[in-house]
Amino acid sequence: MSASTLIHLPMIHIEKFSLSQGYNVLFKNFNFDIYYNEIVGFYAPTGSGKTSLLNLIAGLELSSDFIKDGIITIEPGLKISYVFQEPRLIENTSVLKNVMLPLLNIYDKDQAKKKAEYYLQKLELGTKINQMAKNLSGGEKQRVALARAFAYPGRLMLLDEPFHSQDEAKKNKLIAETLKLIHEEERTCIIVSHDKDELKAMNARIMTDKEFK
Repeated sequence: MSASTLIHLPMIHIEKFSLSQGYNVLFKNFNFDIYYNEIVGFYAPTGSGKTSLLNLIAGLELSSDFIKDGIITIEPGLKISYVFQEPRLIENTSVLKNVMLPLLNIYDKDQAKKKAEYYLQKLELGTKINQMAKNLSGGEKQRVALARAFAYPGRLMLLDEPFHSQDEAKKNKLIAETLKLIHEEERTCIIVSHDKDELKAMNARIMTDKEFK
């Protein structure tokens, strides 16, 4: 199949998808396609199931109190980069090693180091590479997590509230750099946020919780 054909096929196809947690219906007969090189934003309040859907797309198991039905079809072998709401760093390890570790199964040590340093520089963390993660601010930790996601060669990026720990000036700059990298590297992106302005700044196709049911 040619690259031009792929562009017109969805990377992710969601059909008649329903998800509930106890008596709380999160999705009901939800149909949605996500296409290559597209940025999609899910805008909804906390507890609406956005993160649960990202976890399912990433192939992660939900807890036993969730009941799901329907179809989620994803390109076979698709590499996925995931930025969780919490940075999930190894606190007693350096910033550089936190970004390098997932890369060592793909690249040799020198390549992994070069990639990690490149994205840390891009996200204004070049002076922090030798610091322990535990000594960073919350905003800095979130940027390390974002650098780690970019360094990993995921064609699909899942970003769960990636800018929530940033002050306003830093956030605007980070959004601009994130958008630039996504376009330059032809990544597909699903971003979850409770801030509609963030999604608009990312030029995302926005879905709201009203469209989930």
